[in-house]
Amino acid sequence: MARGWLCLQKKHTDYVVAREGYGDDLGAVYSWDDRVPNALSLKEGDYIALWDSAELLGLSVIECITEGKHTKSLLKCPRCDKTDVRLRRLRRPSYRCGKCQSEFDAPIVTTDQVRTFAADYEAGWTPIVGLDAKACRELTLHPKSQHSIRPLNLEKIEPLLSTLPECSRVPIRRRATPLPEGHREVTVRARVGQGRFRRLLLDKYKSRCAFTGAAPALALQAAHLYQYADLGKHKEDGGLLLRADVHLLFDKGLITVNPTTKLIEIDHEIMRYHYLAELHGQKIDPPVEPGVWAWLKLHRQQYRGEN
Repeated sequence: MARGWLCLQKKHTDYVVAREGYGDDLGAVYSWDDRVPNALSLKEGDYIALWDSAELLGLSVIECITEGKHTKSLLKCPRCDKTDVRLRRLRRPSYRCGKCQSEFDAPIVTTDQVRTFAADYEAGWTPIVGLDAKACRELTLHPKSQHSIRPLNLEKIEPLLSTLPECSRVPIRRRATPLPEGHREVTVRARVGQGRFRRLLLDKYKSRCAFTGAAPALALQAAHLYQYADLGKHKEDGGLLLRADVHLLFDKGLITVNPTTKLIEIDHEIMRYHYLAELHGQKIDPPVEPGVWAWLKLHRQQYRGEN
C-alpha cells in the first residue's frame, strides 16, 4: 500500500536556533535525524510533500534514503530542559523557551549522537503553488499534529489539487513496480540514481555551470553528455553541471563543444540572444577530466555530423 508524508522544510531564517540545519536541497534532498517523530517510518517509494509551514512547496516520490551518523549540538532550557530554545535578536535576555516561556541569557549546550537520513526525491519533483497552510494540514491523517514529519492521507490529495490552476497540478498515482533499464514509473518517468549523480557532480564541480559559471545550486542540473534513455546508466565521467536553460539547449544540440578547439559553440538559431552569443568561443570552466571530452565529441557528432 502506498504511503506519503508531509515534511516541514525549514526556512534559513527560522528563529529556532536549537535545531541545526540538515543541509536540505529543496527539489532534490530532504534530511532529518532519529530524534524527529516518524523518523524511521519513511521508506523508498513513499510520496513526499514539502511545505514551509505557510504553503505547499511541491510533491515527489522518495527514490532512495541514505543513512549516516552525526554529532548534533542541542540547546536546552535551563529551567525545563526542553530543546525549544529561541533566539530573541532585539530583546534581552537573548533567549526564550518555547515550552515553559522562561527567559535567559544563555542556554545549556549538550551534544548527542544521532542517526541521520537523507531522502533523494529529485527525479519526480513537481513544484506546487496555491495550497496554503490550512489546506496542507488537511492533507494529513492528523491535521492537528505539530510534528515535522506527518503521515499524508493520500485520498485527500487529488481533490485538493483539482482546485489548483492547471499549471500547478501533478498526477498522483500509486507507486508502480520497478521497470527495467534504470527507470520506474512514479509521478513522472524517473531516472533511478539521478539525485546521487547530481550530488557527485556538485561535489566535483561545486556550484558552477560548465558553460556559464557560478550559479545557485538549485538552478543547476546534472546533464548527461549522452542519451541516458539508451544506456540507463550514470557514467561518472559522462556528466556536467549545467544551468537549467542551458541544459535544455545542450540536449537539443543548439549548444555544443568543438572537440578540436575545446571551445563552446552556439548554433546560429539562438545567436540572436545576447547572453547566449557571449558564450560562443568560451572555454569550459571549471576544467574537466579527460573522459568528458570523449562524450562531448560524441554529442557533437550526433548533432553536427562532424568527426
